[in-house]
Amino acid sequence: MNRRLYATSAALITLGVLVALVGVLTHSFHTWRLGVLLAVAAMPALGYALIHRAAQATEEQLAHSHRAGYNLALDHVSQGLLDAPAPPGGGEGAGQYDPHGTNALCDDDLLGNVRPIRPHDGKDTNNRKAV
Repeated sequence: MNRRLYATSAALITLGVLVALVGVLTHSFHTWRLGVLLAVAAMPALGYALIHRAAQATEEQLAHSHRAGYNLALDHVSQGLLDAPAPPGGGEGAGQYDPHGTNALCDDDLLGNVRPIRPHDGKDTNNRKAV
C-alpha cells in the first residue's frame, strides 16, 4: 500500500502543478486555484509515505549499522582516542609527556614566539566594571 500511496501522491502533486501552470498561462483563476488545491491536498499523503518508508529499517540494515559503529569504536580504541581524560589541573607531569602528539601547551611551557595576552600570575588586574 505504501508504494501505491507514494506514487499516487507524487503523481497528484505533479498533476496539480501542471494544472496550476495551465491556469496561470491561460489566465484562468479557477483552473489555477484547482491545481494549487490538488497539489496541496496531495502533500500530506506524500509526507506520510516518505516517513513510513524511512521508518522501515530491516534487521539487516540495523545489524550493518551496529557492526559499523562497533568497528568505529575499535578503531578509536586502537588509535588511543578513548583514553581517560586528564584531570582539570593537568595531573602529574603535565607538559612533559604528550601521548597523542597534540602538542598541548600549558602555561609553563609556552613556545618562545608566543606571548600571553595578559599575565598569568593568578592576580586579576582587570578593574573594569560592567555598566
